[in-house]
Amino acid sequence: MASHRPLFAGSVLLALLAAAGCSAAGTSAVTPAAPQAFARSHGRPIAALGKNYVYVADTYANTVYVFPARPAGANPVGSITSGLSAPQGLAIDAAGNLYVGNPGSATVTIYPPGGTSPSLTLKQDLTVPAAVAVDANGNVWVSNEEGSNLGSLVEFPKGSTTPSTVINGLNPLGVAVDSKGNLYVENENASASFVSVYPPGATKPSKKFGQGNLISPEGITIGPTGDVYVCDFYYAELFIFKAKSYKLRKKVFVPEDGQVPTLSATGRLYMGTGSQAVVSEIGRDGFGKVNNQWYFGPLLSSFGVAADPAVAPGP
Repeated sequence: MASHRPLFAGSVLLALLAAAGCSAAGTSAVTPAAPQAFARSHGRPIAALGKNYVYVADTYANTVYVFPARPAGANPVGSITSGLSAPQGLAIDAAGNLYVGNPGSATVTIYPPGGTSPSLTLKQDLTVPAAVAVDANGNVWVSNEEGSNLGSLVEFPKGSTTPSTVINGLNPLGVAVDSKGNLYVENENASASFVSVYPPGATKPSKKFGQGNLISPEGITIGPTGDVYVCDFYYAELFIFKAKSYKLRKKVFVPEDGQVPTLSATGRLYMGTGSQAVVSEIGRDGFGKVNNQWYFGPLLSSFGVAADPAVAPGP
């Protein structure tokens, strides 16, 4: 079974990165030259805004790799290392900007389309920024995962480095925002894990769902019709909850322990598997079987996944 997200800090994190042959501030020793050469030969900017790229946060290699969605399993077309420190949560907004949560440096770094250096870095009130979500207005939500209800949610208005909202007393493992601005937060709880829903502007949830189904929710995304997709590390299953009613619609078994899901504009669902270092692809809207297509390349881990262009989340 895949391990939980590796939320380390300080000297412990640096020692683990060094053991994996990585630098906390530079390019991984295992990063091959081929991806960069491939990108140059095809004239593609790294992290290009375009036709269905899959971004993977490799925490152990301290790198975000950019894969073409087709053909599955192809070598990456580029990579990002600048500004990263044990990257995990990824998000892409409607303009193609990439957001990366860095628990190693307690920051979120933002990269413009085609950029490999951050244009903006968020720091204030961040401790363990493991997951990131961006709403339709460009506001950024970050979950600080610290366990035992010590974590928090932090909102940064578009373009600002100063938080506008901080919600404390949570144990958030993942965060997503739908097209109406409703915030969905995974909460791991020893007795009953659940997803809480916050209406726009609210600091207290209006609904909770998933109790009795979820044990260790490790990733969440919203589908184009508003269905909620939740990965459960313990079960190695993807739980699909109906829009609005939040009743369980379907469970999909994942051959590798799914942790972080993301949807592409085509409706294909991509799931990272943490320390097992693969990304699996599920058919349209998550209702098909798991396709026998995997992204390996140079990956040492896959604790964050995003797809470009991102699908517009439903209500």
